[in-house]
Amino acid sequence: MDLHELAYKVRRGWVSGIGIAAFEAGGFIMDTGRPLRDTVLKPPQGPSDLPKVICRRDFPEDWMFVVAVPKGIRGLDEKNERSVLEKPETNEEIERKLRKIVLLELLPSIARCDIKEFGRALTELQFSVGEYFSNYQGGKFCCEETERIVMCMLENGAYGAGQSSWGPAAYGLVRGTKEAENLKNAIKRLLMKRGIRCSIFMTRARNRGFIARTIENI
Repeated sequence: MDLHELAYKVRRGWVSGIGIAAFEAGGFIMDTGRPLRDTVLKPPQGPSDLPKVICRRDFPEDWMFVVAVPKGIRGLDEKNERSVLEKPETNEEIERKLRKIVLLELLPSIARCDIKEFGRALTELQFSVGEYFSNYQGGKFCCEETERIVMCMLENGAYGAGQSSWGPAAYGLVRGTKEAENLKNAIKRLLMKRGIRCSIFMTRARNRGFIARTIENI
């Protein structure tokens, strides 16, 4: 079965096609999203109605992410977010700002492999998106713990930082293993000081899609 046919069958791509595209090819991805019909986001009508990839690029190999996930906290899940996303509120000021950040700052900076500019644009994007959804999650971040971790990352060398989806995962962008270790240790000190239970790890972006192989029993 074609990947997009399979995605449609299991109801993926209702809002964003990033998960499908990341599964297929990995890397940095920008997609079309899905159009509103009569101001409502309706389910896809078929595989061809799923979001399309606009831009896909490899992340530089020396760009690393430190990811921290506070324990015992959950953001909105797919069921609870449906009411928020089915009829999104229009905010032309934020929409113009996001277009400017993505088209004039984020995309050019990853094309140039400029981690400083990319990180700055990424942070600005995250805070603007957080502002848009603040009425639904009680602030720009899902919780105080995630906000403290994001600010700690920015104060301790991260080129950019933000919250993944509805949280609670926070991430910070750095260059190389040494910077990642330093940032990870800074976050650990914050967690210990604040008594926040959290899992934390370092990773590179994956620049390839899903790979499966059959292992025969011996």
